[in-house]
Amino acid sequence: MEHDLFAWHIEVSKALDAQTSVADGMQTLLAFCSKQYRSKSWGRIGDLDFDSDVADLEKWLTGVLTKEPPPSSLKAFWFGIFFPIYDGEASCDTYLAGASEFDPDDESFEWACVPDYFPDGRYAHSKILHEIYHTVKRARSPASALGEYILCLAYTAFAVRELAKRVNSKLWLGKSKQRALAVGFDSGDGVLLDPLSRSAG
Repeated sequence: MEHDLFAWHIEVSKALDAQTSVADGMQTLLAFCSKQYRSKSWGRIGDLDFDSDVADLEKWLTGVLTKEPPPSSLKAFWFGIFFPIYDGEASCDTYLAGASEFDPDDESFEWACVPDYFPDGRYAHSKILHEIYHTVKRARSPASALGEYILCLAYTAFAVRELAKRVNSKLWLGKSKQRALAVGFDSGDGVLLDPLSRSAG
């Protein structure tokens, strides 16, 4: 199986469009992964406690936005997905950043490359992203690449969309009426979520 990032991206987008819960959305994409390539990894990931991690992420994000509020000029938030080394161990995580320039038609997300908002507490330390990364890395290729791309991107997007509902809109927006919200890999491949707005809040 070739690494068809375009097709994988479409599957993530379709799951997001369905407006399901984090857990249900992940099960949908795990089913897709299972059809593409058999692996015990999918079942292990499906058993993870997604809700608990989202609760931890809510505490983290609320703390960051409270202690390090974004500037009034900010137009978009970016939750970047990257592969750090924590305590000598490779992992996957997401971080919070933001930009004062935003182009909704830029599919390469270049606007996120030079952030104007880069808080000290930006790293989420997501337990689920760490577990997904290590579970799929133990799988044989191409299941590893399939899971790393689809499941890391999807979980981060589902979680951030849930955080947009849970975290106080005043922390997200300040005095702004609307700010864009996007999730993606530092390589530039990502998804644009529904914008944050007072009407949604």
